[in-house]
Amino acid sequence: MGSNNMSEMLKNTKTKAKNYGGDPFYEYRTKRVLPDKFEYGMNCYLDRVAEEDGKEVAQKVFEELKKIPGGCKIHTSDSYDLPGIPTLFSVGNLKVALEAFNIAAEKCESGTKTVFAINKKSLIRMKLEGSDLTFTVFTKPSSSTTHAILFSPSDLLLDSESWFLKAVDFHKKQQYPQAIEYYNKAIKEEPLDARAWFNKGSLLINLGKYKEALKCFDKVLDIAPNMIGGKVYIEKANTFSKLKKHKKTIEYYEKYLQIDSTNADVWTNKAVALGEIKRYEEAVITLDKAIELMPLNLRLWGNKVLFLYALRKYEKVIECCDKMLEIDPNCIGALNEKGMAFKEMKRYTEALECFDKAIEIDPEMAEAWMNKSQTLGKLKRYKDALECHEKGKKLPRWKAEDKLH
Repeated sequence: MGSNNMSEMLKNTKTKAKNYGGDPFYEYRTKRVLPDKFEYGMNCYLDRVAEEDGKEVAQKVFEELKKIPGGCKIHTSDSYDLPGIPTLFSVGNLKVALEAFNIAAEKCESGTKTVFAINKKSLIRMKLEGSDLTFTVFTKPSSSTTHAILFSPSDLLLDSESWFLKAVDFHKKQQYPQAIEYYNKAIKEEPLDARAWFNKGSLLINLGKYKEALKCFDKVLDIAPNMIGGKVYIEKANTFSKLKKHKKTIEYYEKYLQIDSTNADVWTNKAVALGEIKRYEEAVITLDKAIELMPLNLRLWGNKVLFLYALRKYEKVIECCDKMLEIDPNCIGALNEKGMAFKEMKRYTEALECFDKAIEIDPEMAEAWMNKSQTLGKLKRYKDALECHEKGKKLPRWKAEDKLH
């Protein structure tokens, strides 16, 4: 924060202050109880507190800070020439940095020091979630806090960094036992390293250890839930899906969609989970959200066809199949499903046309031959039906849902 910008920044002080219930910053500045630069810094800090925790919490924090004897001072010089206090980004190891700040704080006189206490968990959360907050303030240091000035959380290396990087290397090489070992070492060194918890959980899913994976993801949710865009909600939903706990799966996909509603895969997976518990109407509505995002994706349309078929909405099935055929005229899955819908509606001639088109494109499509056989039977063309059946049974079995795209 350069001094050249300070005057301009302070013009908004009174307006900002009113967001927290009055003119406290303006009044304190005019009474010279707190320095001008402290006033601006407080605005920066409380803006973030209000954003993350609400204005009521921000006001309470401000009231606590007013109780500090003699006030505090926020340093704004570009040279970072703090009296006896090293800046946090100059020390890569968090533990060393915290010790240095504590020692420096004890040596400084209360009226001149520019020192704050940073809650370690909050600091790590800011780093992992990519916060651009420049500092945070607490009044009473404890075993979980430290005197410090924080300029950029992204410049901070956690004490677990070396173990974490080794674990990632083993993970990439698919050496999973070693990766687990080093993720555990990283967690032992820094229990708040949500990256290690997240990666360990993802690895445990691959190993089929779903309940253990859920415990890891719960740790991430406690430490830094918005790390990497809140992907922990997806991972937790995927884990519940593996456990066939579909309601929980839906719950956590919904939590992620509150963060990012533009992820078509998550909408699709939620729809599939709804389908698993036969909530087909909701599944169709959910899948439409995915289709809005990816209107040319045949698999999305194909899934919608299956849900509509389960609802016996055969006209809608035909509409979806026509959409698929607009995208790809040679989509044999769409032709087959369209024919099935016509058959269910007893429109046998139209059904045969669809099956014949599918067979023309892929003569070895067993399902089309079998469906054609059944349709011919409905028309009492038993000789033709038997011939189609004989051809179909000699071909590899075919699942409609695998051919819809």
